[in-house]
Amino acid sequence: YYEPDNIPKSSFVIRYPEDINKSKAHALADNLTTRCKEGCSVKGYNFDLKKIGPLALSEFDYVILALDNLAMKIFAQKLVKLCPEQRPIVLSCGTTGEFSEAMIFAPNGACVRCTIPDEWLLAENPETVHSCAAKINYLLPQKTLPIVSTSGIASMKSAIDIDEMLTSHATGKNILTKSQRYVQAPYPQKNGHSTFIAPLSNCPVCSLTPPLDVTVLKGSTYHTTLRDLLTKISNYYTKPFKLKVHV
Repeated sequence: YYEPDNIPKSSFVIRYPEDINKSKAHALADNLTTRCKEGCSVKGYNFDLKKIGPLALSEFDYVILALDNLAMKIFAQKLVKLCPEQRPIVLSCGTTGEFSEAMIFAPNGACVRCTIPDEWLLAENPETVHSCAAKINYLLPQKTLPIVSTSGIASMKSAIDIDEMLTSHATGKNILTKSQRYVQAPYPQKNGHSTFIAPLSNCPVCSLTPPLDVTVLKGSTYHTTLRDLLTKISNYYTKPFKLKVHV
């Protein structure tokens, strides 16, 4: 949800004060819809990432991980790896202090997990640790450093770099045989640093593959009723069956 601290980073897409305490997904969609060309639309879904499956992401060409949460970045990457159909290209952006970072991951190259050292995931509950301060907090036993505040400049630079990476791939300028990272120093006169990302040895995420016995049912969980789902499933069975659903 939008907080007053988000205003410097999101001044182009947030309205003050009406967007404060409003879902970021909904506010962003509403504000960008008015800027879309005719025929285009922006939709915002406010849901828990852990309550969707790989098929929810398989219909997209690109997935941008704009998350302040290391555990959720890894989880989202797992969902993409398990997509039974064509996998979307994964991009990740963020800031550390005044340094901007943008990464694009090749389908068969290094993944998000490859960029996160094991030491960073040793916190008692890594899901509650924000990545903006993680590079420092995970290396300290007390883990008491506050979240690093970032100005709008670094955040905007990260977003611009992600846009350029996505556009370059979408237009065929970047074939993307290897995963890439671009880091921009704090001052504009200093050049950014672009590198290839080396795959992590025995990466538990890179080794994931979609199951072979998956039957894809067309439709969306937002527009499909339980009756519709059971009707579709029943077409694959000639005898009565039981369906167990977890809550």
